[in-house]
Amino acid sequence: MVDSSARNFRYSELDADNQRNKQVIVRLTSQNEPLSLTEVLFIAFGVVMTLIMMCFMISSNISATNAQRNLSEIQKDIATVQNKNTNLRQEIGELTSANRMNKLAKQYGLQLIESNIRNIR
Repeated sequence: MVDSSARNFRYSELDADNQRNKQVIVRLTSQNEPLSLTEVLFIAFGVVMTLIMMCFMISSNISATNAQRNLSEIQKDIATVQNKNTNLRQEIGELTSANRMNKLAKQYGLQLIESNIRNIR
């Protein structure tokens, strides 16, 4: 078991061999002291807080991963829509080209009358 940093030293007084000197010999013995209730509560609080922080970290990691996946899907959808828009613009350009209009006009027997055309700038 881990030693407590606050050791309680027990003092035992031993009289010297001769009573006449009346010297007192103090012998220090260090023993492992059990943890106090406060120390146990601090340790328990630290363990619980560590577990809670680990859960929050895992949860935020999962949330970040899901957000990244959603972002990738949205970017893919945006690219698909932009490609469709580009293709539709190209199709509009092909359908409204002057050559195609002249070809359709000849096919249906229409003629170009210059006096009926206005140029707008």
